[in-house]
Amino acid sequence: MSTYPNRMYVRMSDDGMAHAKRVAKSHGITVSDLVRILLSSAAANGSTAIDKVVAIDLHTANRMFREMRHWGYQRNQANHALNRIAYYLERNGLTHADILEGLSVTNKRLEVVEAGIEPLVGTLADITSARIGFM
Repeated sequence: MSTYPNRMYVRMSDDGMAHAKRVAKSHGITVSDLVRILLSSAAANGSTAIDKVVAIDLHTANRMFREMRHWGYQRNQANHALNRIAYYLERNGLTHADILEGLSVTNKRLEVVEAGIEPLVGTLADITSARIGFM
């Protein structure tokens, strides 16, 4: 037996159907999946208005989670380096040259991390402001 035993038929113009197919194809889903996501999004909100919807399959969601965890790890390493510098500063175990060298290395690492995070921020802002439909 099918997961979806009921059928729905919708009349659309050629342009409307072409647009639906383009949207579905660009997200790697079927037109039926697109309709289900849009309807479930409105139903979940108790609204009849369709807001921006992001459809994410579990594989992509897991990849996003791993990527964010990776960037969090990198930030943690940079903070750890700064804490070590502060620790040795308190105990007068560092010279002025040591401090500048440590700060320079840490700053370079943070620049790399921030450069990698920047493209993700806009994308994640769009995703978090939308309804998410898991497939």
